Amino acid sequence: MSFAKKPITRASHTHKIDCVAAYLDQHLDEAVDFAQLCSMTNLSRYHLHRVFRDVTGETIGARLRRLRLERARLELIAISDDLALAARRAGYGSVTSFTRAFRSRFGIPPGTLAWRSRLVPLPRNAVIPPVSTYGDESISTRFQFSRAVMGKPPFLP
Repeated sequence: MSFAKKPITRASHTHKIDCVAAYLDQHLDEAVDFAQLCSMTNLSRYHLHRVFRDVTGETIGARLRRLRLERARLELIAISDDLALAARRAGYGSVTSFTRAFRSRFGIPPGTLAWRSRLVPLPRNAVIPPVSTYGDESISTRFQFSRAVMGKPPFLP
């Protein structure tokens, strides 16, 4: 259900939130300055949160986390395999919390994604499905992937 019932109010809210979204996209590495966002939109902080969620379907914090994780995914595929650096750039204090958030978002740990991208070059916009397990839950994901790609080694049952 839309927050604004009048078409002109809806259009005004959409325009304001588009401006806020563009600002957030350009300032991913900075802390959110809600006073500036409120002055940009002429909305109170409370009303800004409600309108933003109504127009975009996600909160400001969720949008920032999503954009930062997507940027980290592209960096891990294309540029580096340094998880600590990717975690810091995505705004996470530890690699553990970054890995947890990354896995819940993309279905694959960031280390495995970086390792796969070195093994097989992928296009930047490729969607990588998680590796299915092969019955042995104790085998690491990297080994499962290499086993799926290269076949079963002769020394394993």
